[in-house]
Amino acid sequence: MLHYLSHNKCGRRIQVGEHVYSMGRLFKTEEDSFTSSIFELLTYLPKDILWEVLTAASSVYHEQHLPAKPSPLLSFEFWPHWNPDSTENVNFVEPDLLLEFEDYHIIVEAKRDDFGETQWRGQWEKEVTSYCNQYQETFRKDVYLLAVAGLRPGQERQQAIKVDVLERFVPVSFTRWKDIRNVVLEITARVAKEPISVYSGVLHVLNSLLLAFRVHGFSSALLLNTLPQSYQINYTNLPRL
Repeated sequence: MLHYLSHNKCGRRIQVGEHVYSMGRLFKTEEDSFTSSIFELLTYLPKDILWEVLTAASSVYHEQHLPAKPSPLLSFEFWPHWNPDSTENVNFVEPDLLLEFEDYHIIVEAKRDDFGETQWRGQWEKEVTSYCNQYQETFRKDVYLLAVAGLRPGQERQQAIKVDVLERFVPVSFTRWKDIRNVVLEITARVAKEPISVYSGVLHVLNSLLLAFRVHGFSSALLLNTLPQSYQINYTNLPRL
């Protein structure tokens, strides 16, 4: 599907009734498509690499709140509908994603634009409350919240969410799409140096991730610090011509 979109095989424009839409523009601005494309591909990675992406990307702005030790991923669910008791919602509460690892849960709330004011702490609190409603005590695990994008610079550090029923605080980690992209680029450059027989499948997933970023309007050009050593920039002053 990503190659289908990136090569414009679906047509540059589609017409629905009297309205004409640009397919490229639709996907570049589509929040749910972006979230599902990136996080579903991330779940295909080996647990150590998946965990490296999540922890490295979310430690850019603050100390690490996610567990240091990776845990096997058991399942993931996009846009679950959870019991809204004790929240302002009437029918359900819908986080973007729940990642269930063997030892913990991670609630993901993602916004489309890296910078802005679309994240809302009240929404995080409702999601944590509804998590407790949905998962009774015997099924609960240590739970973490990962917010992706949607905060202005300077707002990245967020206080943990107090949850009375859990008798503890739920840590809030934050990252931006560009940070996830940068970590994927770094890992891709590293894996590409390994024997193809060892990491061929992993490299395919990483390259698909970079394609997903391009389809949704994020450059996936190599960062300067991921280039091979022979291509590193020499900072020696050049003589004036």
